[in-house]
Amino acid sequence: MWDRFVNGLIDRQLNNYHKTDNNIRILDAGCGLGIFGITTRLRHHEKNLYIEGCDIHEPYLEITKKYNIYDKVQTDDVAKMMLYTDNSFDLAIGIGVLTHLDKSEGEFFKSQLERIATHVILTGAQHHIHDHTSLQNNPDIPELAHKSTWSHKDFKGYNIRGFHPRGSSGGSLLDTWLYPPLFTLSAIHPGFTRLTQYLVAWK
Repeated sequence: MWDRFVNGLIDRQLNNYHKTDNNIRILDAGCGLGIFGITTRLRHHEKNLYIEGCDIHEPYLEITKKYNIYDKVQTDDVAKMMLYTDNSFDLAIGIGVLTHLDKSEGEFFKSQLERIATHVILTGAQHHIHDHTSLQNNPDIPELAHKSTWSHKDFKGYNIRGFHPRGSSGGSLLDTWLYPPLFTLSAIHPGFTRLTQYLVAWK
């Protein structure tokens, strides 16, 4: 459910632009296989989008290049965020990135997205958990291993929601029952997100 929520946040930002607006600039930082890049482009096909993707995991980038998902694709580590000028993008998303960085790298990554984009959407995990059936969450690949956890206190000035019961990767019957009340509680007060597994933060 959190990915649908992120798509909704992206739509909310892009709906502020008209199809005649030139080069609405989006940075998908830590783009992985390009899932958010391609779905955003399809949902807003009538708009003139410039979407740039970057990731440190080369096999993923080869797939995004094969299918021409992004206008530009490059291999970037966190430090290279400094090469972007202030306000280079209208929207920057860092989906599933923070958990794969140590805390200091993650804080730097977050601060750089805030510097280079007008709006930012981030996700973070509050508890280490791996789904071994997913290549995108394979702990045996160093750059995909979980290295840090995040809480609502790390996102001062952000709107925030929590998803899935703590310790769960989603998709269970328990998730189905608990998702609505947990989501609602996190909307009432960010402190309730401590009961959840994943955070979505935006500003």
